[in-house]
Amino acid sequence: MIRLSGAHLLANANQYLNFLSAPLAAQRRVLECVLEPLPGVPVDAHLLVFPGPHSATGEDVCEIHMPGSTPLVDAQMQQLLIAGARLAEPGEFTRRAFLNGRLDLTQAEAVLELVEARSTAAAVAASQVLGGSLGSCMSACRGVLLEALMELEAGLDFEEGDSQDLEPGAVDDLLQRANDLLQSGLQAEQQRLLRHGGQFRIALVGAANAGKTTLFSRLTDTPSLISDTAGTTRDRREATWQPANLELPLTLVDYPGLGGQAADARDAAARELAELGATPLDLVWFCVAPGTAVEDLPGRLPAAPVVVVWTQSDYQLPISSDLRTAVRQLAGIAAPEVQLCCPPDRTEVVAAECLASASKMALTHAEKALSDHIAHGRRHQEALQEALEAVARAEQWDQLGGHQDLVAEDLRAALAALALLVGEFTPEQVLDRLFSAFCVGK
Repeated sequence: MIRLSGAHLLANANQYLNFLSAPLAAQRRVLECVLEPLPGVPVDAHLLVFPGPHSATGEDVCEIHMPGSTPLVDAQMQQLLIAGARLAEPGEFTRRAFLNGRLDLTQAEAVLELVEARSTAAAVAASQVLGGSLGSCMSACRGVLLEALMELEAGLDFEEGDSQDLEPGAVDDLLQRANDLLQSGLQAEQQRLLRHGGQFRIALVGAANAGKTTLFSRLTDTPSLISDTAGTTRDRREATWQPANLELPLTLVDYPGLGGQAADARDAAARELAELGATPLDLVWFCVAPGTAVEDLPGRLPAAPVVVVWTQSDYQLPISSDLRTAVRQLAGIAAPEVQLCCPPDRTEVVAAECLASASKMALTHAEKALSDHIAHGRRHQEALQEALEAVARAEQWDQLGGHQDLVAEDLRAALAALALLVGEFTPEQVLDRLFSAFCVGK
């Protein structure tokens, strides 16, 4: 899919799309067309037309849907560039949507968080903000604050003693509603920021008896019931690991054995309750014992970078080609691999430093995503807290009575903080930093 966006695009569409004989009407529709990206190579395609301002970017938008052959797409792109179009900058479509009022700044930030999400929970949290959960709450709050401000300013327009004078507490209900909405927004943002708890989360995933719990216990110094019987790990457990060659502590999440047949009804229930993918994760250690049968491997892995951990290497068992192929299909060809062993007569994990180093490299993307998430969350919290403090001051002045001008001033301060939150007054360099982190297609 090739997307074009710009002011007055439909009026000039035949300049860029040579299969059109005339400008496009400002009507949302789908047109069947035949492209010729290469001489003598006709290609059936569809042109989707979205007139502005009711489009994704707020401008006229056209999308060419065509076969995904790289030579054909490259040739079609070249035709568009020759006709006068230019390649979008990273995040430019989202930036235009923001500048044209289709998204507020919190939603634009949520687009980036959604793109970088590595778990179902992270994607859901970002999509809720993208859907306007925070913006809608703050819009309601701004409406309440504006209503209170109008009441106050109407009273300030009359001489003292006039019938329009406001009694102490006259806008108390409005201020309380604004306070409640701000508290709700702040609490939601605090919960979003606690998603990681300041630490990266690593899941230990693998078949039953792959050595996950032994590894978890040794690294975190957490007592565990370790048995030769499959299905003995019933619950998902968490603990902190502080590797010597990493400054940041890591949260390890030990899952019940996945893949193959459950050992019993309780094991099946434990697997279901684990809800693989529901917990925010930054990295997966795919633990595999060399003698594991291919059919006992998990059917899928969480949506996060993967490090393959070959456990029980002290047994020196051969790894079959079928098992290695199946593991690579699940983890990805580029997934790093580490061989570990946890001898029963020793307390340490042999090659634990190699595991920490491989994990650090795999967490490079997650580190940026977490940094962006924390930066967005802190910005949201600071703006909400500033607005909340301004409303609290306004409530105090309102209760004293006779200070409508001071109440109004604090309400203006609260409105300014919320305007900053949704991006009405945002420095250009802040926008540049945000949208430069996007991929070109967003």
